Amino acid sequence: MGRFFSNVQIKNTGSREQFISSFCDLMKKRNLVQCTDDEAEVQYILAFSEGGWVTLASDVYKSASKQAHDDAQQTAKEMNTSSFSMEVVDSDWAIIGLHTGADIHDTVIAGRSVFPEEQSPKGRQERWEQLLAQGKTWEQLSEIWNKNEVFVEDAMQEAASVLGIEPKYMISEYDDFNSEANTNSDILPLFYKKNITVLKNSEKKLTLNAAFKQVFGEALEPLGFVKMKGNNKYLLRLINNEILQIIALENEQDDNSGYKAFSIYAGIATIYRPNIDIKKYASYNKNWLKNLSSYYSDLFPEKHGDETFKKLSSISYEQNNTEDIFKKATYALSMTQSLVMPLFEEVTDLKSCLMFLRKFRGWLSIDDENDIFGRDNFNNHYNEGMLYIKTNYQGDFMELVESRTKYERVAQILKSRGKNMYTESYDDYYNRKSKCALERKKQLELIFNNPEKYEAAMAEIEYRKNLNNAILHDLKII
Repeated sequence: MGRFFSNVQIKNTGSREQFISSFCDLMKKRNLVQCTDDEAEVQYILAFSEGGWVTLASDVYKSASKQAHDDAQQTAKEMNTSSFSMEVVDSDWAIIGLHTGADIHDTVIAGRSVFPEEQSPKGRQERWEQLLAQGKTWEQLSEIWNKNEVFVEDAMQEAASVLGIEPKYMISEYDDFNSEANTNSDILPLFYKKNITVLKNSEKKLTLNAAFKQVFGEALEPLGFVKMKGNNKYLLRLINNEILQIIALENEQDDNSGYKAFSIYAGIATIYRPNIDIKKYASYNKNWLKNLSSYYSDLFPEKHGDETFKKLSSISYEQNNTEDIFKKATYALSMTQSLVMPLFEEVTDLKSCLMFLRKFRGWLSIDDENDIFGRDNFNNHYNEGMLYIKTNYQGDFMELVESRTKYERVAQILKSRGKNMYTESYDDYYNRKSKCALERKKQLELIFNNPEKYEAAMAEIEYRKNLNNAILHDLKII
C-alpha cells in the first residue's frame, strides 16, 4: 500500500536567512513566537532544496490536512511568493493547490482520482510554467500530472525534478524530516508558542508538551524511562538491552472550539523484529503501539465502548488553561499507571515479553527462509514472530484461550449493551483457536526440526539484532 501525507512547497527567491526571517514574521501575525521544543504548541520543519524551494511540514498535517492548504495560501500571500499544498488522499491520487501572491490559484488532481475526468483539473500552463526548473517544460510536468501510477508518490517525485524540488522532500512528512534533522543541515525544525506567557494568576503558561514532560517524566524517569533523542513525546525504557518499552504522547483533534485533545500510546518492541521504527508519530505505529483505550478494552472487554473507553481514546483539554492541561495530563498518567505499567513490570525477559505480545495482539507471524523471513511484506517491520524461535517456545499456543465461563459472561454483557463483539458461539471460538494453534505449532516444528531452517532463522535473528542495535545507538538509547 502507499502512503498518505500532506506537505507544502514554497518558492524561495531570496537567501535562506531571509526566508526564515520572513516565515517567523508570518508566524508573528498568527500571534506565535519561537520557543523551545518543550514549550511548543505548533511545530514546523523547513527543508531547503537546491532548486530554490522550501518544503514545509508540520506535525498537525497528519490529522488536519486543511492546515496544509491554509499554510500554502497564507505563505503565498504574506511572503509574496508561490506555494502549493499537496495532500495524498489515496495511494493513487493527490490534490495539489497552488497559490501565487494573494489572488492567483490553481488546482491539480494528479493520478487516478475518484472524480470524473471533467472534474479532475490537471493545472493551467500559465500558472505553473514560471515555476519550472531551468531547462524543464510545461509539457513534461503536464504529462506527469496525467499519469496513472499505482502509487501517486512515484509521480510526485518525478514532478519534483521538473520543478527543482528535492524529490524525497516532495513525498516526506514531518516525522520523515524530524528523523534526519540532526544530520542534515538543510532541514530546520522550528517551534512556536502563543505569544501569551503570563496568565492572570501570573503563573507561566503550561503547554501540553511541557505537561507531558513534567507529569510523565517525573513519574517514569525514576523507573528507568528516558526521553527519546529528537522527540520529546516519547519516553523509553530498555530492558536487558533487548526489550524496548514505550510511552508516547499523540496530539488529537477536538471539534469543540477552544479545546484540543491528546491520547497516550504504549507498547513493547524487541531488537528481534525486522526494524524498530520509532522516529515517526505514535499513531503511525498503531499496529503495535496501542492507545490506552485499547488496553482498557483488552483488560475489560465487557466495558468496551463505555465512557471511560471513549475518554481514553481522546482526552480533551481547554486551550491556554494551565490547570486543565495539568489535570488531564495527571489523569492520563494515572490511567497509564493503572492499565499499562503493571503489564510492563511483568515483562522482565523475552519469554514474558512474548506472552505480553500474544495477549495484546502483537504481530507474531512465523516465517522461514522460504518466506524471506517476511521481508516481502510491507508491514513486516513490527513482526515479532522470531521470538518463538529465540525463546525456544514449546507450548501448544492455547495458553490464552478464554474459558467457556468467561467468554459467555462477556458475550452476554456486550450483547445487552448492543456491542457487536463476542458474537460467535464458544464452541466455534474454541475450534477456531484450536485450528490456528495447530497450524502455528506445525510451522514452528518445521523450523525446530530442520537444522538448515533453524540455522537460517538464528542467522536472521542475529542480523536483526545488529540492525536494531545500530538504530537504538543512533537514538542514544544504548
